[in-house]
Order: sequence, then C-alpha cells, then structure tokens
Amino acid sequence: MSGDCMTSSKSFNVPETVKAYSILAMCSMIVWRVFSDGDYSSVLTFGSLIQCFGFYMLFMKVKYQKSVAGLSARTLELYIVVYLCRLTSTLFRVGYLPVDSSGDWVYQLADVLSLCIAAITLRCIRTSHRYTYQDAFDTLDLRVMVVPCSILAMFLRGDLNESIFFDTMWATAMNLETIALLPQLWMMMKKGGEVDGLTSHFVAAIAAGRICALAFWWHGYTEMQVIDSNNQASNIAGKHLLLMHILQVLVSLDFLGHYGVALVRNKRMVIPQGVCIAV
Repeated sequence: MSGDCMTSSKSFNVPETVKAYSILAMCSMIVWRVFSDGDYSSVLTFGSLIQCFGFYMLFMKVKYQKSVAGLSARTLELYIVVYLCRLTSTLFRVGYLPVDSSGDWVYQLADVLSLCIAAITLRCIRTSHRYTYQDAFDTLDLRVMVVPCSILAMFLRGDLNESIFFDTMWATAMNLETIALLPQLWMMMKKGGEVDGLTSHFVAAIAAGRICALAFWWHGYTEMQVIDSNNQASNIAGKHLLLMHILQVLVSLDFLGHYGVALVRNKRMVIPQGVCIAV
C-alpha cells in the first residue's frame, strides 16, 4: 500500500465500499476454511481482521477525499502504541494467540497491517493533510494514560506467556485499547451532525472487532486462574481482562446505536451534538 495520500481526487463511492466489504468477507472465508480448523478460537482472528478492515476504510477516506476532517490523531496515536505493545508479545510468545492455525501468522499479520495503516494515516494528519485536521474538536487527550496503563499492567496481568516482560506488554496493550477509541468518539460528539460514512465504518469495525475479542475471552479468561499456596483458586487477572474487554464494547454502544439506525434508514449517520458516550 502506498504511503502517498494524494493519489486520487474521486469520491469513495458505494460500489467501492461494497468491494471493500466483499474483500473482507472473502478473507474471512479463507481464514475460516484454510486456517481456522473450525475452532472457536478463530473468532479472535476474525476480530483482528475486522479491525484491520476498519483502518483500511479510514485510509481510503484520506486517499479519496484528500481530507482528514473528523479523524482523531490521538486515537491513531494510541492505537499505534496498542499494536506495538501487543505485537511485542504475540510475535514472540503464543500465550494470548488463538489456538488454531490462524494464530500461527494470520492473526499477527492483521495486527501488523493495522499498525502500518494507522501510522500512514497519522502521517497524513500530521503532514500532507494537516490543513484539514480539525484539532479544535480533537481535545480528549488520553496519551498521558500510557504510563499509568503500563504500571497497572505490571501489577495486574496474566501469566500465559510465562514471562513478566511479554505478559506486561500484552496487558498494557489491553489496558490502552480500552480507552483508545474514546478520543474519536469524543470528537464526533463535539462536532455533532452527520458523520462521514468511511469514518463511521471505521468506528463500527473497531467495535465489532472488540465484540469478537470479548466473545473469545468470555470463555478463555478462566485459563488465567492460579492456585495459591493455600490451594485456593484465584483469577484476579482473568477477571480484570474480562472487565477491560467488556468496557471496550460498552464505550462504543452509543455509537453503534446511531450506526444501526442509519443502516436501517439507509441514511448517513447523524450524532446529536453533546450526546453522551456510554462508558
């Protein structure tokens, strides 16, 4: 994929959107038939693919509209940190990977592509399309949470990687992903009115990806259970993991409500100015 953000002036129309969704469906089918072994754990890989699709739609908005209006640079910055932390774990350890063959490289590849697309889009916001960036609305700065989330991960983490470093990196990514979408949702709330179609597809894809992750860990969090010296079972880290994934879904519920109404009515999504974000 080219990093040139100025390659086309045409609009990203409905047929191209359908084409993008068709590619997602085809990739999902290939993963299901070839790599998943029909195992339930592949839902985590599907979630990663859907999120990658969301970042692709975001980049298409910039490429075809030559504008970054409505995009939150702070959300992209947080997601870049999220993917860097998670890939530090998943590229070298298998503790938090799907147990089927999609965890061999497909899951990681989707995250690598998401990272690259997010970085390219952020570069567009900071350089070639800076004049269209609506920084007056992108005011929710959660970048200061990177250090606290990392510290929390040091004390509250699983041990599936059997490594303090790699387990902490994965937990840091999880903690940060819980808040990463909030600056984008906050920006939409402050602006109000119609939301660009490709931007809404991005947020919906991120939300769908987190729903898939929650579905996976709803059953998988019990793997973090440990037995203490008194032969008592404890799973504080697993419950924390489940809570974070539930919150990741909850933060986007308000948006998904408006998105669903827009789909049913076949109209562009409209967010009332000042609407509350569910947390």
